[in-house]
Amino acid sequence: MIRRILMMALLALLMTNVVAAEQSKPEIHMGPVIKDFGPYVNVPEDSFMLNKNQRYKAFMDITDGAAEDDALNRNFESAARFLNMNASSGVDAANMELALVIHGSAVKDLFTDEAYQAQFQKPNPNTGLLEALHSAGVEIYVCGQSLGFRGNTMEQLNPAVKLAISAMSTSIRLQSEGFNLIP
Repeated sequence: MIRRILMMALLALLMTNVVAAEQSKPEIHMGPVIKDFGPYVNVPEDSFMLNKNQRYKAFMDITDGAAEDDALNRNFESAARFLNMNASSGVDAANMELALVIHGSAVKDLFTDEAYQAQFQKPNPNTGLLEALHSAGVEIYVCGQSLGFRGNTMEQLNPAVKLAISAMSTSIRLQSEGFNLIP
């Protein structure tokens, strides 16, 4: 009998902790720059943030493809998050210049729906995200070396993508033009 009472008390305590944890979860936001992608949570205004009155030039070096063939590339989603969370905290979107340098297994996530369908029997889940990033002014560069060595062509890629000689050369050029790498 005592064992049963203790088990019931333990279960009640666990349920209380689950309810409390659910109530304390932060609210997830979308937008304002990329409306349907790049979810983020707000942090207190006294948190360390970008200076609202400064212009930023940044790039992301992306090598990893999406974990699953029907998933968004989490690094593309992070690019949208970068724009959304900083715009939400008061940085003017016009003051954030962002570029993506894509190589390695991430190249497949740049395919058109048709090219993706031919290889994976489904449309590219990243199409909408790529188009939203491009519409927001994000430059998307693909490494010509990765593209060629993987046996792919520019015709297989989303029209938002620009060809670069290599990811290495693109990184050097962007840095020489004042872009900072977001690791």
